[in-house]
Amino acid sequence: DISFAIDQGLANRMELRQRKIDIESSQFDLIQTKALNEFKGSLGLSIGLFGDNEKFGNVYSNPTDNEEVSLSLTIPLWDWGERKSRIKATEATIEAANISFDEERNDIILGIRQVYRNLINLRNQITIARQNVTNAQLTYDLNLERYRNGDLTGMDLNLFQEQLSQKQLSYTNSLISYKLELLNLKIQTLYDFEKKEQVSPVMELEK
Repeated sequence: DISFAIDQGLANRMELRQRKIDIESSQFDLIQTKALNEFKGSLGLSIGLFGDNEKFGNVYSNPTDNEEVSLSLTIPLWDWGERKSRIKATEATIEAANISFDEERNDIILGIRQVYRNLINLRNQITIARQNVTNAQLTYDLNLERYRNGDLTGMDLNLFQEQLSQKQLSYTNSLISYKLELLNLKIQTLYDFEKKEQVSPVMELEK
């Protein structure tokens, strides 16, 4: 199922996950950039008692009120447009990351579709190659009987034998090509369609 294969590829491919991480990282950078040179203020208030006496036990016998209020302001200096430039640069990075994500996604879809088409063609080739082997085998058997009856020379029989061998080799090659393309689909989707299970890239490397 081509739709299932594409869904698996989009869900499992690490390249696409990395593109998402790049987008999220760029968005976080934008938040930090916008927070630069902001007007900030803080107000602090403390109220307590202050005592002073040579004898420790009488420190608070004549206490003095001690109130303290603090106000701090952070006023950004004129940055001559530096903040806006940084914001624009970060927004451009986000846009580039989104474009990279879309391109990667399209490449994955196109790659899987191509592999799927190749598999269909290879299946047809296998069917044709199998039929060619059957026909070549029948032709060889008939001519082998003719050879046994003395109606065909050994050289002529060898020609039919070579034809049969070529058809068998072609059939074997088509099977190998199909297996290789099936492996390619497994790589493209990170899904094993023979075992019907997802594939972990780490596990594959360890094997």
